[in-house]
Amino acid sequence: VRLEIHGAAALTLDASYRLTEALDSATVTVDLETVGEGVETLTLTAPDGKCVYETEIPFSSNTVTHTFTVDSPLLWYPRATALESRPSNHLYRYPTLS
Repeated sequence: VRLEIHGAAALTLDASYRLTEALDSATVTVDLETVGEGVETLTLTAPDGKCVYETEIPFSSNTVTHTFTVDSPLLWYPRATALESRPSNHLYRYPTLS
């Protein structure tokens, strides 16, 4: 998640997500604490550099929450192989071997 803010300062940024059980979509929630007023440009970029999601959000309060959905997310499993059955904490996956 990349964030650009104009006219304000970001104090904290927290991005979390929830995958569907079928792993075919992810709901991403971004919470931002700011000082001032402005516009934020929120961008999610895939490892290959392609833009998955981008939006501009005007804000005038100290906290902003924005939620969006990513269809067919690429998933990856750090410190484990794709063949292991433990859950992932990340949105990108190494190719599986059959």
